[in-house]
Amino acid sequence: MQEQLQLPPQSRSTVFINNLVVPLASAYPTNPSYIGYEVSMDIQVMGHSGTVVAERPLYFNYFGDPGGTDVLGYTG
Repeated sequence: MQEQLQLPPQSRSTVFINNLVVPLASAYPTNPSYIGYEVSMDIQVMGHSGTVVAERPLYFNYFGDPGGTDVLGYTG
């Protein structure tokens, strides 16, 4: 699966990964009782010589206890 974004310098965008993954995973279930998915993402920058920062926030609800985590990726 691939999604392309064109962003001007000094801008940001959000990709809601669930909107991409859940329909695909639901169409090809390997085990209907398993409700979690393993997902990886690769970011490629083309035609740009500057710096790119990618962030991956994760929000969850574990048996009624909400939580979250955040990871920044930077190559400069």
